[in-house]
Amino acid sequence: MIIDPHPAVVGPAAIVKKLVEDNRAPNMTHEVVSVHTLPQADGTIVVMVRGVINAPQWHDPESFAELFVLVKDGGSYYVGHDISMEF
Repeated sequence: MIIDPHPAVVGPAAIVKKLVEDNRAPNMTHEVVSVHTLPQADGTIVVMVRGVINAPQWHDPESFAELFVLVKDGGSYYVGHDISMEF
């Protein structure tokens, strides 16, 4: 689930749809290079994702890294913190 000031988006298909609709560049693709997870004793999971972003209108692909915390909430999770950067 993505939580922000807008209505909550729940479920994998709805989350992907929102990300595509909010995408700043049409036909942008993300290639995930690595995913690392670190489960915590309280049930939260720290996740680090590295990858490459490609868009036809760009000359070169851009690398990205994203670190976020999945917080357990009953039988599901929500993103408690999210830090991302392109380089």
